[in-house]
Amino acid sequence: MRNNHLGIYNLDCRNLIGGENKNAQFRQKIYQTRLKKSSGQYQYFILTRSPISVENEENIFVSFPGMLPKFILSSIHFIKHQNCKTNLIIAGDPWLNFLSALIIKIFIPRIKIQVQFHADLFHMKYIFVSTKNFLKALLGYFSLFIASNVRFVSQRQLINAKKFKRKSDSS
Repeated sequence: MRNNHLGIYNLDCRNLIGGENKNAQFRQKIYQTRLKKSSGQYQYFILTRSPISVENEENIFVSFPGMLPKFILSSIHFIKHQNCKTNLIIAGDPWLNFLSALIIKIFIPRIKIQVQFHADLFHMKYIFVSTKNFLKALLGYFSLFIASNVRFVSQRQLINAKKFKRKSDSS
C-alpha cells in the first residue's frame, strides 16, 4: 500500500553535496527545514555517491558509493521501497544528474523530474566558447522539454533560456 507522502530525492551523482562541501550541506538542511514547516507530507532524501561525511541526524543523506551504474540501480531500488504516492527527483544539473534521473524514470515511469540550472547555459557567449559548452547547452535545451519542472537560480538565466528557445523554434 502506498503512503500519501511526496518522496523528494535530490540526486548527487557528482558528490557535490555528500562530499566535503559544507555550504551545500547547510543549504540542503535549510531546504529540509522549510519543507517541514510548509507540510509534513513528504520524505526528503539526498542520494549521494560519496560516503557520508556529514551529521546525518535527520537521515536525509543516503549513500550509494561506487560507480555510476551501481548508484543508479541502488537509487531505483531505494525509491521503489519508499512506496510514496508521488515522487520527484531533483537533478541539480542538466547533464549527469539529469541523465541519471532519465534512466531512473525508465524504471519508475510515474516519477517527476525537476532540473536545476546553476549556470547561464543559454547565453550566446557561453555556448560558443567551446565544443563542450555547446554540448552542455544542447543537453540543457533537451532537458527543458523532458523535465516536469525547471528551476533557474536567476532571472537572467530564465531570460536567456527563453531567447535560446525562441531562436531554436524559429529555425
